[in-house]
Amino acid sequence: MSRPGPEFAMFGVPMNERAKRVTEVVTTLKSAFTGEPFTHRGRTVRVTPAPYRPGGPAVRLGGSSEPAARRAARIADGFVPSVPEVWDHYRDEVGRLGRPDPGPSPIGPNRVVALAEDPDEGWERMAPYFLHGTNAYGLWQAQDDVAAPFRTAEGLAELRRGDQYRVLTPERFVRELKAAPRPFTQFHPLCGGMPMELAWSSLRLFEREVLPAFGQGLKGRCFRGGPGGRCVR
Repeated sequence: MSRPGPEFAMFGVPMNERAKRVTEVVTTLKSAFTGEPFTHRGRTVRVTPAPYRPGGPAVRLGGSSEPAARRAARIADGFVPSVPEVWDHYRDEVGRLGRPDPGPSPIGPNRVVALAEDPDEGWERMAPYFLHGTNAYGLWQAQDDVAAPFRTAEGLAELRRGDQYRVLTPERFVRELKAAPRPFTQFHPLCGGMPMELAWSSLRLFEREVLPAFGQGLKGRCFRGGPGGRCVR
């Protein structure tokens, strides 16, 4: 049995039951969405009214490992990888199951982006929160053997030498998005307990100076936010 994380220990749930519990939740949701009776843990259940969309809303799973990707192909309606490297496992499993090829990964490299008019000043203000966030997640994943894209760093200098966290001007960010074959970015505005106004300063630059550069091209697109983040449309 793997060592439980704090949240799992609080509820007396072993960490190695994660996959089984995710599968049960997805199976239960899909059964409930039919509007027809189904058996759940020995009881007959029927959830009404049925969803407006036949079959209910799509159920998509995320993940950072090969087992998570292949599980999503088997039981879910889609997969949003945390890192692009695991997409090929999802794609392979979808093909093995005889379904249409979902194509290349919908995301690029998983990096947290923040915007600032002066990147050096922005980094100085935001980096301590980035460091706290990556070290907290990195410690949890190391303790609990959980696949995730975070890595611990000794200090701000080491963190800045990497590319997991980036502070860019809106102009540079626009250039990078336009040059990318499949534009993707991840915001984590409240990373590591970042003050609300500091987080908003980055999101406002995205709204005012990045989105207009694409006209209608990004209308309805979701720019992903991590924990404590938001989806900007």
